[in-house]
Amino acid sequence: RTGSPYQVDTIADMKAISVNLVPDGVSIIVLGYYEPGDGGGGDFIFSVSSAASDNGGTVIAPDAGGGRWLRSNVTAMNVRFFGAKGDDATNDLPAFQAANDAGPVYIPDGTYRLVMTELGSQMTLGPGQTWEGQSRAKSILKLYNTDGLYVNLLNCEGDNITLVDFSVQNYCTGILCSWIGLRNG
Repeated sequence: RTGSPYQVDTIADMKAISVNLVPDGVSIIVLGYYEPGDGGGGDFIFSVSSAASDNGGTVIAPDAGGGRWLRSNVTAMNVRFFGAKGDDATNDLPAFQAANDAGPVYIPDGTYRLVMTELGSQMTLGPGQTWEGQSRAKSILKLYNTDGLYVNLLNCEGDNITLVDFSVQNYCTGILCSWIGLRNG
């Protein structure tokens, strides 16, 4: 812990807190996901009674004990909340998948390597889903696949889907690799 007892450096530090004596509703500030200032930190509240599934971003289970740390004050699911690094080296696809499952996706500036290893579509966007980047020039998704698989990053199924202010670069190999697939109806 650093500073006050209600502040920690990383998500791992928060998970390691012994929650046996933590009262319901206690707030904590996390300074980063992997390290302070990396964009993955935020405010959390401890819920003694929560048994929600740990999604790595908005719901965090402690390493030992019951209850959950619940991220507060969130309107969009920043991919860095879920562990994306945007360093053009780490496979950030799992973080994008978790953010997409949790709600509207926000993509801060960075170069995100998305390595697709499964045949077919990686994520589905339902009606009203949004992906928004911080800036088209600096919020960059680099797509890669393995073994020349047919892959598709996003499968859009529904109306009013918004994709704005990010760019996509395709580094896939094989017969077909796309970043978006559209389904009508």
